[in-house]
Amino acid sequence: MSYVEHWRRKRINHVLPQRMYHAMVLLTLKNVKTEEVLEVLRHRFSKSGIDEKRSLKVLN
Repeated sequence: MSYVEHWRRKRINHVLPQRMYHAMVLLTLKNVKTEEVLEVLRHRFSKSGIDEKRSLKVLN
């Protein structure tokens, strides 16, 4: 692993947990269960990105 790759990985490993923590706090404050979020992720991972975009509805 190059020096640059090492520092990119280190940065990701620093930033991503912070964002996940804050997302978990928000879910708790809004009384959203983790299982609800995991179900959405399972659904999204079962489709291609193109199919997922096609299935999204525009919010008015």
